[in-house]
Amino acid sequence: MSKFIRLYEALCPDDPIMRDDPRRPDIIAEMRHVCTAKTEAEAVKAVEWWNSWPNQEFATSLDFVRKAREMWSNAELSGKESRREDG
Repeated sequence: MSKFIRLYEALCPDDPIMRDDPRRPDIIAEMRHVCTAKTEAEAVKAVEWWNSWPNQEFATSLDFVRKAREMWSNAELSGKESRREDG
């Protein structure tokens, strides 16, 4: 499963993405952009059009972006640590 889909599903537990979901490629691209954008403002542009703010998880698209980037950063650091331990 895509790491971006796993991240999306962790952030949006009420919206699981199946393999045949037609939104899947777009969600992967949007989540990649959220995680890799140089600024929060750029990242917000990838998801603000979802028009799902506020929701039960996040008050604003910026809240979503901040949590996604925090989780992504922690996962990246965790992955580097486990690779170091394995090496």
